[in-house]
Amino acid sequence: MAFLSIIIAWQVWRRKRTGWLAATLLLSVSLFHQLIGRRDALLLALTMLALGLLLVRWRTYRVRSDIPSIWRGLALAGLGLTTTLLYGTIGLMLLSRHALVPKHLSFWDALTVLIRSAWGFLPWAVEPVSRYGGWFLDSVTLLAGASLLNAAWSIGRPVIWRSWGYESERQRARAIIQACGNSSLDFFKFWPDKLFFFPREVRGVVSYRIVGRVALVLGDPNVCGERFGTALDGFLDFCDLNDWEPAFHQVGEQYLADYRARGLRLFKIGEEAVVDLTTWSLDCPGLKELRYLVRRSQREHYRFEVLEPPLPDDVVEELADVSNEWLSLPGRREHGFTQGQFSRAYVRSTPVALIRDPTGKVVAFANLIPSGVPGQATIDLMRRRHQPYGAMDVLFALLFQWLGEQGYTSFSLGLAPLSGIDLKLVGTDPIREHFFRLIEPFFSVQGLRHFKAKFDPRWEPRFLVFRSVSALPAIGLALSKATSTEVSHVDSDLPELQIA
Repeated sequence: MAFLSIIIAWQVWRRKRTGWLAATLLLSVSLFHQLIGRRDALLLALTMLALGLLLVRWRTYRVRSDIPSIWRGLALAGLGLTTTLLYGTIGLMLLSRHALVPKHLSFWDALTVLIRSAWGFLPWAVEPVSRYGGWFLDSVTLLAGASLLNAAWSIGRPVIWRSWGYESERQRARAIIQACGNSSLDFFKFWPDKLFFFPREVRGVVSYRIVGRVALVLGDPNVCGERFGTALDGFLDFCDLNDWEPAFHQVGEQYLADYRARGLRLFKIGEEAVVDLTTWSLDCPGLKELRYLVRRSQREHYRFEVLEPPLPDDVVEELADVSNEWLSLPGRREHGFTQGQFSRAYVRSTPVALIRDPTGKVVAFANLIPSGVPGQATIDLMRRRHQPYGAMDVLFALLFQWLGEQGYTSFSLGLAPLSGIDLKLVGTDPIREHFFRLIEPFFSVQGLRHFKAKFDPRWEPRFLVFRSVSALPAIGLALSKATSTEVSHVDSDLPELQIA
């Protein structure tokens, strides 16, 4: 009962409806027991006070629990109750012959003793006369308590949302995101691994994923008009109702004041590299090495191409071969949530920029995707063979020139994690370098920053927005799981995209 009370108290503290119902029920039973049994004035007064407070403040207990988990908890409670009654009643009857007193209990006597004592409401009406009798009574108590604890835990679980959104919701979200774009991540906000929240009073959408009890949002919510705060309030209230911890990953600077106004915290997680295509040129100062690589590739008859979808099957198979060779490099793996994963149908449906060697063999490629920022282009997958050196550098340099000719004004190279972050502590440099070495095998932090810096981009800060510092471990685990999970059902869901 003590552990059950702790679980119920935890649910009441989190303002759970089920916790309020359970606490009200138990207090009512306790009050009834106090009134008809031995009266303890202090305990009676405290029970009435607690019950009165719960009844007066019933409107504040609005956090929902997961309905399937509630039914599962009730089913487990019923199963546990049945098992305990059968096990306990038969055991009492058998052991009353030689290991318990009073002896020779009938079925109904044993059942009555069990109901009154197994869950700790009253002391046992039988006493063991051997160690077997003591072990049996302890086992009945443990079995009864475990059934109650498991039921209480299941009934109070946060809402466990479905894993995938409905197709009608995804199409609605896609239309809003395309109309109200705000970041280079917008293309991934309507992928099949996302769920969608649509505010009631504004035209907008929040693209998120549930991992545990964390509602992980990709970028800023997309809102048409100037009522971003209204959409944000609606989503935060939605998270409260479902007992979720909201976290917004890779948000920009545009709405930081709205987040702060609602008591949310900000943590800079890196910088996004954005190339200004209106001024970018290979003749710019500081691009000497890049100019050399481009001119050498041209002398050696490497060719740059941009292929529009749908791509021929033979090209797709060659790109798959390049991707597999790239994935064989140390530290390279597919990611999810913030980017796509190679599949033949996906790559076939997108424009692809590539470099061919003098024999016509593809040595590097990147597929182009839409950005929500006006005039901006970006890429998703960037894959290369082990050789030749600098093929990807050449690919991007020539791609920037081509995009500029198509009328694009900027290009997003994506996030450089931990870029531009200074630890304001004594011994900052050794700590930061050690931290980079630890995560380098997983994210290639320094390599990403160095590669993107070659193209002389401007660096735009990106943040993680969250509610409580205590939730950061759960948010970190949710991010790790979300970005490492493969996205299924994407092969036939993405439209063909025209970049030019």
